[in-house]
Amino acid sequence: MPPLKPGHISPTDEEDAAINAAIASDPDTREVTGELFPAMDDPFIRRFVKRLEAERKAGRSVLPKTRVGFDMHAVMERLAQSRPIFHSEADFQHALAGQIEEMHACEVCLEYKPFPNDEMQVDIWLPTEGVAIELKRRTRSVQVEHGGEQFTLKNHSAEDQGRYDYVKDVQRLEKVVDGLDAARAGFAVLLTNERLYWSRGQGGTISDAFFLYEGRRLTGRMEWAARARKGSTQGREEPLSLRGSYDLRWRDYSDLPVKYARFRYLVVEAN
Repeated sequence: MPPLKPGHISPTDEEDAAINAAIASDPDTREVTGELFPAMDDPFIRRFVKRLEAERKAGRSVLPKTRVGFDMHAVMERLAQSRPIFHSEADFQHALAGQIEEMHACEVCLEYKPFPNDEMQVDIWLPTEGVAIELKRRTRSVQVEHGGEQFTLKNHSAEDQGRYDYVKDVQRLEKVVDGLDAARAGFAVLLTNERLYWSRGQGGTISDAFFLYEGRRLTGRMEWAARARKGSTQGREEPLSLRGSYDLRWRDYSDLPVKYARFRYLVVEAN
């Protein structure tokens, strides 16, 4: 038997007996005994252990991640009660971060860099939950007063670019979940009062591949139509690819008593 580390405390005979009894009573496990060692000397097991060791040295994990219990919809529903509208995407980001902190009593980091040698940042990172969140807020022009405060929203237009940017957020979150051991899930959130995002429309546009209409399944490789001009795709030329498959379901967020002040949101969970 190898020497024990300083401070080691061995179980008593009674504790050891209780541990062995618990092992014996569990149908999903058993104590490793001599006759099991030949069965464990399997080429597949050896390859898996070797790969696991390599992944751990590289700071990655090959083991499946536990599904996170964080409910993004519950947070959005609570936030809508106090903040049905926002001045800007930064306003949305800070309000959402505050709502999460209030509901979950957890640390919330903004503009977090998940990888030391990569300039990539995520809008919100919850270290204790292992959750990364990316946000998009796209609006059409509207003026409305709420709670004694005047909101004047810009007309962002360029829905084709807005769709691309959202799909890229999902791709980025897949990268975080795959490459960061601490990350258990990622949520891409799009909040908008522009119905062109959730409606199917006529099709035949340069951005059909990136459409986000209700009921669409988002998966695989997506790229601009061949006829897309440089002015529409500049800075967004690269095709996007998702390993996951996501059925898009829009939800109502708020509806203020002014034309074009109905807001809906989309959440995709990358895990």
